[in-house]
Amino acid sequence: MARLFLLVLTLSVISAVRGEVVDNFNQCKQFFFNERPVQGLDIALPTPEPLSLEDLYLEKRREVYVELYKKMYNKVKLQKEFKEVQLVLEPLKIAIDEVNPELNFIQSQSEKAKSELQKHPEIFQKLKPAFDSITKELEDITKSKTSVENDEQLLQNIKDDLEVRKVCHSAYLTGSPAHICQKKGNLYHFATMYDRGRRIPLYSAYKMDRSGKTKREGDVIYYEPQLVHAGLESEQNDVKKVKGSLKKYNKDNECNEKYPAYKQTDKLRWSQATDDDFASFDRGHLNPAGHHAEGEGSKATMTFTNVAPQNEKMNKEAWSKYETKLRIKYGGEFTAGDEKDRNTENIEKQKCDNLYVVTGVVPTKKFQFGRVNVPSHYWSAHCCTEINNGKEVPVLSGGALCPNTDDGKVEEFDRITDLEERLKELIQEQLQIHLTNPISIFDNCASTSII
Repeated sequence: MARLFLLVLTLSVISAVRGEVVDNFNQCKQFFFNERPVQGLDIALPTPEPLSLEDLYLEKRREVYVELYKKMYNKVKLQKEFKEVQLVLEPLKIAIDEVNPELNFIQSQSEKAKSELQKHPEIFQKLKPAFDSITKELEDITKSKTSVENDEQLLQNIKDDLEVRKVCHSAYLTGSPAHICQKKGNLYHFATMYDRGRRIPLYSAYKMDRSGKTKREGDVIYYEPQLVHAGLESEQNDVKKVKGSLKKYNKDNECNEKYPAYKQTDKLRWSQATDDDFASFDRGHLNPAGHHAEGEGSKATMTFTNVAPQNEKMNKEAWSKYETKLRIKYGGEFTAGDEKDRNTENIEKQKCDNLYVVTGVVPTKKFQFGRVNVPSHYWSAHCCTEINNGKEVPVLSGGALCPNTDDGKVEEFDRITDLEERLKELIQEQLQIHLTNPISIFDNCASTSII
């Protein structure tokens, strides 16, 4: 009876919260032109279902090899032999990237990589501690699994108590995609359509803030608590604060953290991408900090629900230059030197009262470490408007598309409809699906512009 009361209490709290992860974008519709969200991108994968105990520990073992790969990659990426070593590591990377991994195959690829790396004594000496630690880490996981399996009362409670399972497992039982009204400093700053199944944002929509100079503060550190449990706080937080909230939630709702799926770290990782998921990729912003003046709006972009795996060179060169050009064209400032450094002095400026931007990705069937989808392309569309006699009127619009590769080059579109058609083609090709409806990014913002 006490647990049933807890369930009712928890559900009543959830229904009373008007937080950032909601059923639609009504709370942050101001970030879309004419207050209408993007249409036709109904491509999110379902939220991953809870894993069996066996599969939970399979994931734990995969994580050991993921950490091994990351340690090796980081040790050798600045070495002159990097390309040669990367070829050695590639079979292991392919094995650990599988959504449904085969542990024996991962282990065999790890042993092959070790054997090949021993041919490079100087490099192998740096990597040997990482290999040596594997045996103990796997033993610790086996002991943990045995301990849980032997706890008959714990397993029986989890199996029989459906009400508590619903509460403790709520991170796994919510719909996908999630509509996130990104909140920081008690204000909404932009909107994100988040694909829970792929653990990436499909797009972020925002108004470019051109009111002052930009200043990026720190790195991507924030998580969305309400992706884990709907009743948690409605504002982005760092990992320490989110885990603190999860600890309290678990205690209040009798979620025994001895069971792996209820642990704070596991809940967070199951609900969204985390800092461990990127390795050889950049954390590629959809809504970039550089499209906001210094302050809370810029900080709000530093959330893992606003980034996807992005090729490092493409991010820092082709795509970054496009983001800078877009801001400068429509009257935004950058920090001193940016205009000169990026050859943007000759860009023709355009007056704009509001500049609506939607930036997204084209998902694929490729995953990083079996968890986070790796997009094939990044895309962006913008709609510049003026206020005329109290009415918002489109002045210019345009878009861009860039392959998520080392040699990716930005293709610009002077008509949004051309970008929309190209996106539909790419999505159908990458996901091998048929989209019955057209993609519509903006509501009748048809004027054209190439930067």
